[in-house]
Amino acid sequence: MKPAAQWKIGDAVNGRWEIHKILSGGMGTVYLVYDREWSEPFAVKTFRDDVLVQNPHAAARFVDEAHAWINLDEHENVVRARFVQQINGKPFLFLEYVSGGDLSAWIARKRLQNDVPLALRFAIQLCDGMVHANSKGIEVHRDIKPQNCLVTESGVLKVTDFGLAKALDGPSDAEKPSGDHDSLPIGLTGTGKAVGTCTHMAPEQFDDAKNVDTRADIYSFGITLFQMLTGNLPFRCNSWLEYAFLHKHQPMPQIKALDEGLNTILRKCLTKAPSGRYIDF
Repeated sequence: MKPAAQWKIGDAVNGRWEIHKILSGGMGTVYLVYDREWSEPFAVKTFRDDVLVQNPHAAARFVDEAHAWINLDEHENVVRARFVQQINGKPFLFLEYVSGGDLSAWIARKRLQNDVPLALRFAIQLCDGMVHANSKGIEVHRDIKPQNCLVTESGVLKVTDFGLAKALDGPSDAEKPSGDHDSLPIGLTGTGKAVGTCTHMAPEQFDDAKNVDTRADIYSFGITLFQMLTGNLPFRCNSWLEYAFLHKHQPMPQIKALDEGLNTILRKCLTKAPSGRYIDF
C-alpha cells in the first residue's frame, strides 16, 4: 500500500475506507472517509509524517491519549472516538463524523456576536463537554479553541481533539532554543515546553505545558468565548513571541456592548494568574 502522504480523494485504504476529503492542519491531517464494511462515515486523524519524525515518541503518546478518549463514556457534547488503527506502521484515530463544521466558521460569519443567547448556549455546551471529560480522567485538554469545537447540523456543540496536544509533550528533534521562539508557527505547536495554540494558550502554558491544570483550559475557553461574543481575538499579533508577551501581560479589552456580568466572567477566565480563575468548568 502507498504511504499516507500519497493518498488522494477516491482511494480506498485497505480496500475499506474510501477517502472523500483531505484536510491538512498545522501538525496533522484529517481524512473524511466512508467505511464500506460498517456503512458509515468517519473523520480520521493522524499527525503528519514530518511531525512524527521530529517527535520520535509522539506516535506512542498519540495512541495512549487516543485510548483515553475512546474510553470516555458517550456524551452529547464530546466527539466520540471509536478506535485506533495502525496503517503502514502509523496510528490513525477514527472519530465520529460531525457534518456541521467547526465553531470558527460560525464566528467568521458573525452569527454568534449578533445572537448572544446562542453564543452562551454553545459556551455552556463546551463547558458541559469538558466537565464530562474531566470527570472521566482527562484532566487537561491543552488546545481548546473554536477549531476544536464541532457543531452538528442540529446545532449541538461537541468538543474534539482530547489529549492530542499532549502527544507532542516532551523534547523533540525540532525543539527550538529559548531565543528562537519568535519563529514558531501560530498554530498547534509542540516544542518540549510550550504545547498548544499560542492564540489561545494560558500564560503559564507558554513556559511549562506539562504541568498546567484545568485552569489553563479555563483560560482558553475564555479566549474562545471572547471570540464568540466579539468576532475577534482579544490579542492580535503576528508571532508566537508576541502572543506570549500579550497573554502574560496585556489586560483583556473591555467589551462595551456586553453587560457587566459577561465582562466579569471573561475577566475571571482570562486572569493572568491561574489562582484567580474559576477552578473548573
